[in-house]
Amino acid sequence: QKYRSALRELVSGQPAPASPPLPLTHITESIRLEAILMERQLKPFPCSVFGDSRLYTFYARPAYRGTKEGPLHNINFAPVCFIVDASVTEQQWPIEVFPFDTGALSAGILSHHIHKDLSPFDFALDPKISSAQQLVGAFFGSERNYYIGTPSQTVKLTYPPTDAELVAYESLVRRSGRGPEDERGTSIELQFKDPLPLEGKVLAIVLPQEFLDLPDICQALKKEKIHPIPYPFIPDHSIKEFVGAFYSTVGDFYFRRKKRYGWQW
Repeated sequence: QKYRSALRELVSGQPAPASPPLPLTHITESIRLEAILMERQLKPFPCSVFGDSRLYTFYARPAYRGTKEGPLHNINFAPVCFIVDASVTEQQWPIEVFPFDTGALSAGILSHHIHKDLSPFDFALDPKISSAQQLVGAFFGSERNYYIGTPSQTVKLTYPPTDAELVAYESLVRRSGRGPEDERGTSIELQFKDPLPLEGKVLAIVLPQEFLDLPDICQALKKEKIHPIPYPFIPDHSIKEFVGAFYSTVGDFYFRRKKRYGWQW
């Protein structure tokens, strides 16, 4: 099938990134934390959107909602955020890079902006980490603007209205906030078919303090040289509330480590 390519071509034509990429994030439920640390890798899981197994990550943002609705009553559902060095893509190339959360698209959350005749593959970018940085430059102007969801006020893109995927994505970037969509509509998604190793690639992990108090978990993090960032699990808070706090926590991590890794922050 022939897919649209205007967005891909616009992004690939942007200037090459001037700085190293920010990390990738992978958020899952804490019930899976022990198995991940024991297996020493982040593994693909069955995907209902594409019909196979894939590992989902986002560029820089800890974007996540999960399947659990309403308040959390036990720690099994508490989110855990892995902050992954983007250099992992030099060993395991992503199979797809999309400019939004494809799960949110499949669930209809982005339907106010993306016409039903458009497929996720109409928006697919070149499957490499630089595509994420070039998309950020084109629509947000800076890594910081992208992280907080503020579109560039100086970059003006011009294209014909027949470039439907460009019309749709710019609509998402400049959304009014009155629809059901959230930051997942512009969170750049990188998908992998193969596991990603923890050793030397996971820089930090945001996790409930209760797990960090366990000797086995603490020892596993030390073994992999993963910097722990604990937070208190508060029953009756929702996933959205926890992830909202993650944005501050992860952003602070980028700020404190920017000189070491050369990140623009």
